[in-house]
Amino acid sequence: MAGRQLLHRRDFLNLWGLSLAVLFPKPLRALLPPDEDIAPLGLGRVTIRAIGLYQQPDLASPRIRSLHRDQLVDIIAEVQSPVSTPRNPRWYRLVGGYAHSAYIQRVDHVQLNPPLAMIPSRGCLGEISVPFTQALRKTGANRWEAAYRLYYGAVFWITAFTRGPDGMSWYQLTDDRLGIHYCIPTSHIRPIFRQELTPISPDVPATEKHILISTEAQRL
Repeated sequence: MAGRQLLHRRDFLNLWGLSLAVLFPKPLRALLPPDEDIAPLGLGRVTIRAIGLYQQPDLASPRIRSLHRDQLVDIIAEVQSPVSTPRNPRWYRLVGGYAHSAYIQRVDHVQLNPPLAMIPSRGCLGEISVPFTQALRKTGANRWEAAYRLYYGAVFWITAFTRGPDGMSWYQLTDDRLGIHYCIPTSHIRPIFRQELTPISPDVPATEKHILISTEAQRL
């Protein structure tokens, strides 16, 4: 099993307690100066190895510190910087400084979900609804192997119920391309129901529907 990470039940429960603290950090208001009355826009997740936190929304501004992959940050506001790269002038104001938006994923609607009463025989789609969750594969009695880290907004096939290393009900997810199975807690994925998959504005012909992408505004 060289190169693979095996987790026993006790190791997993210790890891999972730390993961919950990361997924649901201290509220933003507790970290702000008492005279700042700000409603945060939501959470963001750093998507690469490291990015900078700057004093101003400008790469030439003094760098305060680094933010690392999968670190969660509270986004206070969006800022259009006149001195940033013209292709993407959007920065985020965070607690203590500013970070460029290029490698921060917005995580605006974190939610925990009740389990399904039943799973259709062909499975159903589900969307990750927490910033990230660690998928595991069972390798033996009370032995689990870390599989993939699954990120907010990604969609997977839910195909069965199983019992996780915490003794609770988990979902089995199936990779329909590789034909492999892995498991995550039921609360971390939001089932996508049939009514969500019906066409939007069915009275409009498909040939008249378009997807517009603005590289300047960085919006789809």
